[in-house]
Amino acid sequence: YPDNIMLLFEGRHWTYAEFNVEVNRLAHLLRERGVGRGDTVAIFMENRAEFVLCMLALLKLGASASLINNSLGGAALVHCINATDSTRCLVGEERATVLADVLDELDLLVERDYFWVSDQGDSSAPDWAEDVIAAMPAMPTDNLPVTREITAGEPALYIFTSGTTGLPKAAIVLHRKILAAGYGMGRVGFQIKPEDRLYLCLPIYHITGMGPGFCGFISCGGSIFLRRSFSASNFWPEV
Repeated sequence: YPDNIMLLFEGRHWTYAEFNVEVNRLAHLLRERGVGRGDTVAIFMENRAEFVLCMLALLKLGASASLINNSLGGAALVHCINATDSTRCLVGEERATVLADVLDELDLLVERDYFWVSDQGDSSAPDWAEDVIAAMPAMPTDNLPVTREITAGEPALYIFTSGTTGLPKAAIVLHRKILAAGYGMGRVGFQIKPEDRLYLCLPIYHITGMGPGFCGFISCGGSIFLRRSFSASNFWPEV
């Protein structure tokens, strides 16, 4: 459904074809920077369109995306990035200060392993990270051949527990589990149609927002209205 609206976020929207172009650009850029099949890359940012962009770009490369709870900081943040042996980190502008506080405790190299993703444009990339959004326009837009080589049994995501009984623990989500969540819950369970639209205010770093929510709808060509967080006062007017 290339012409269907895939994603709506804070006044912007993309069709499936348009978003695929952006995902390909970022995937080509990350490949040039050394990210490849079998690597794990942490994503640390709020619920926003660029979170989806980064995740899909990694999956197209055959890399795993480690989805970090964006409310974490300090020791818990260090634990989640190190526990998955992440070789790179994509950090949102809105969480860069929190990450900067723990750089010395991470097994990553400054100026090489950190990619900064702009948000409101209130600041510029720190000297320890590269602004990948600024570098994307020069990248190719074609689909990457490696994507067709990825098997269903390879790791796709690391999704963490909430950490209520200790530090968060990472659950490995294989590509086949994404397919099962998308097609099983989306087409069979919810019977989503291409003209359906989802109001998604749950965090997509957790399985409910990611599985039956995001994966369910894109598997069926539906549209997703993504929100950074739940708001009781805005919920019904926005719906």
